[in-house]
Amino acid sequence: TTYPRIPGHEFSAEIVEIPENKYGLKVGDIIISIDGIDLEKVTDLRRYIYTKEPGDEVSLIVNRDNKIENIKVKLE
Repeated sequence: TTYPRIPGHEFSAEIVEIPENKYGLKVGDIIISIDGIDLEKVTDLRRYIYTKEPGDEVSLIVNRDNKIENIKVKLE
């Protein structure tokens, strides 16, 4: 699957193996940013998540089927 380049973004992290609908994400979603922070590498996402606590909510901007969506995720 190819996704259009989003201006200003070199790379987006891809969700590859997650339970369907557990966090409102789907296999194939491309995460562009988290809480307004653009992602350049997969490690950027991991590093940011590690600063959060269970129960915190984060806002993801994702490219889903070539449409931009805002998804709120409550961390476990």
